Amino acid sequence: MIQISYTKTIVGWWNIRKAGEDSFVNLSPDEFEALGLGVSERARLGCGEISAEQATRLFGAAVA
Repeated sequence: MIQISYTKTIVGWWNIRKAGEDSFVNLSPDEFEALGLGVSERARLGCGEISAEQATRLFGAAVA
């Protein structure tokens, strides 16, 4: 499992970062929901875990 943090933008999209890194990916609400984190629609920021496979798809490089 890979730790991530997420922040909702002012336009309702989500910035996702791997723990300890500054770069991020920007996801639409539908793409974010597809991660399966179970985040409330009222949430604005938080943290969670995604699989290594999901992280590889999001961030591009193989994730250890």
